[in-house]
Parts: sequence; structure tokens; C-alpha cells
Amino acid sequence: MNDRLHYINSRTRATGISGNFTHKIKLPTNHDTISLISCSIPKSWYLIPNTEENFFYLGATKISIPLGNYTVATFLEAVNGLIWPSTIVFSATTGKFTITSNAGSIAFPTDSRINQLFGFSEGSTTNFAGSITSPYIVNFQSINTLYICLDIVRDNSYGIANCLYSLPITNTVDYSYLTFQNNAVIETAKHLTIPKSNSDAVLDIRISILDEELQTVDLNGIDMTLTFKTWEYRDFYRVQKTLLDLNIARENFALISKESNK
Repeated sequence: MNDRLHYINSRTRATGISGNFTHKIKLPTNHDTISLISCSIPKSWYLIPNTEENFFYLGATKISIPLGNYTVATFLEAVNGLIWPSTIVFSATTGKFTITSNAGSIAFPTDSRINQLFGFSEGSTTNFAGSITSPYIVNFQSINTLYICLDIVRDNSYGIANCLYSLPITNTVDYSYLTFQNNAVIETAKHLTIPKSNSDAVLDIRISILDEELQTVDLNGIDMTLTFKTWEYRDFYRVQKTLLDLNIARENFALISKESNK
């Protein structure tokens, strides 16, 4: 099969940042199908990416959480320092926070994940007297799935235009690399949006890494690598048919030989 592997490193990008950039590729004649082979993406985004969106109100006081990554323990330390003399404690049994305060209410903005860290609903305002326990378990996994998107991919399988692959995040430590090897290259292949060409085409493609909110993931300047394969859709099935025909011929030959030896 006339396929080609394409190796992409965001370090050699033409424009953009490591999580959203353009890169040149050379697409062979008549290639109309693409599939992800492997990737290595740094888990370098922050649990709290900026202070503009990551704040809450305790009573009438606006409290902003400094950007960065946190464990439950370091988050408790930071928040207790910001809300003193109010306090916040964590129950390892229930996975919930309890806030003790005379502020009378706690409120969270919309379009932010800060509420998930506290175990409350987005955009909620809750009045309380003395203390309150979060209604939900706290969530310190800011992103559960990465969407690898290329602007030359024709697909809407995940409700996301141009999505090449949906990559779950499991057991990846902060500041390490999320590595993936695709064992279903054919099954997860997508069609290209560009028309077939009679000659090799040099293209500027855009590659984006998106979160569940369809926002570009800020990799904080750390580069990522992708490997994908392109081929002609009809060419693949011609190869498959040839292999099938060969297997049938081999089986027929074996049967004939067996009959001849009787």
C-alpha cells in the first residue's frame, strides 16, 4: 500500500503555540485518508490556568486562587491562607470539603472549573449559617479527555469539527508525558477534507489540542510530538482484496494437495 508516515514536532511549527500551531506536511498524490499512529503530549497544563476565571466569593469577598497545580493538601493550605479566619477541611472518607465561616454564603462563577475543586455546581450561590459541606465530591482532574484536531480532517464523530482522535487521560502524573500508541489505526482512520491531487502537495495544516470545553490546552511552552499516516482509501481496500484472494488461493491449493495425496 502506498502510505506515508508524517512526523510532527510542535518545536518545528510555522506559527502558533505548542498546543495550537501550523505545520507543513507533504501529502502524496491521491491520499485521502489519515489516522493517528502515536503521540507524546506533555501534561504541563495547570489545574488552575489563570486567576481571572478561577475565583469564588465567600460572602462579599472575592478570593482568587493563584495559578498552578495543586493536590488536595496544597490546595487546602493555599485556600486556608486566603480565607482566614474562615477555615476549610477535607474528609478523606467522603471526598468533600467543609467550610466554616461567618460569611453567610459561597458563590462560584460560570465558565470556570473552580467550583469542581470545591465540590459545588458551576455558577451556584449557596447560603449557609456557620458551616457548609460541599454537595459533591471534589474533582482535581481538570481535563479528562484531549481532542487531537487537524483542520484537514473531515469528521464530527465527537461533536467536534476536524477531530482526528479522542485521547482519555488516565494515571498521568503532572509534568510527565502522556504517550499513546494506536492499536486500531485502520478502524480509527478519518477522511481528509482536501480534494485529491494529481501531484504531491505541500500543505500548511493547523493542529490543535482541545479539552472538553473545546478550549486550546495551554501546554505552557512544552512541545509535543505526533505521528500520523496517510494513504488512499481505495488503495487500502485493493491491498486487502489482494491479501484475501491470496489466502483463498492458498487454502484451495492446500485442499487440492491433500486430495492428490490420498
